Formats: sequence, C-alpha cells, structure tokens
Amino acid sequence: MTEAAVAGRSFLVCRSGACYCALSSEQIIETMRPLPVQRPRVPIWVAGVAPNRRPLERARRWDGYVPIGRGLAPDELAAYVGEHPRPDWDLVVPWADGVRADEYADAGVTWLVQSAWPKDEGWVRELQDLAATGPTG
Repeated sequence: MTEAAVAGRSFLVCRSGACYCALSSEQIIETMRPLPVQRPRVPIWVAGVAPNRRPLERARRWDGYVPIGRGLAPDELAAYVGEHPRPDWDLVVPWADGVRADEYADAGVTWLVQSAWPKDEGWVRELQDLAATGPTG
C-alpha cells in the first residue's frame, strides 16, 4: 500500500464520519459508522515483510508496525526494529510456540497475537479453541 493510500484510509476514521481525501491520483469519499471512540482516529498499524526497511520506516510515521513473513526471534526483532519512535508506538507480532511473553516484551513488543490461517484445514476449530482458552501469558 502506498503512503497516499495509508494516509487516505486514516481519513476514513475521522471525527464526523463523513470524510473526503484527495491524495495524488487517489480520491476517497466515504462514510463510516459507528464513529470511533479513539481520538483523533483509531490506531493505524502498518504491516510489512520483515526484514525490509521501507515498510518499517513508513510504520514509524504511523501508530505501529506488524512485521509479516518469516517469524523473527525476539532478539532478531529487537535488532531489526530498534528504538520505538515514540512511547505509544506499537509493535505487534504473532506469538510463536515455545517463546515466553516476557522475551517479546524485552524486545519491545506491545501486542502478541494468536490466530489461525483460513487456508489451513481445521482453521475454524482452531479459532474456536483459541477463543475458548482466552488470553494467556
């Protein structure tokens, strides 16, 4: 997604609910309901294939980063991401089996996620099991 596209989508969650944005060749006119509780908008986390630098640099201008692709160990993640650009910036990663939550926290991770891929057999059951288990850590 281009910088203009990310910026344009941020306008979709503005205060009034009716938003207009024209950036380069892309124009967006949308209405979004219900309005977000967060102000000035909901957080925008930018995803990018790790260890590419450009998505990470784009994410530093927004509210957080979700590295995708091959999983990085917590120490690799810390070396790749480095210092967070501000205290409220989020680093969101999938929780790898066998890695303790505090190892991720020490690497600067603020959100650990667990999910199931819809391409895998039994993914609905896996999601149901995750939901039934509740948060862990």
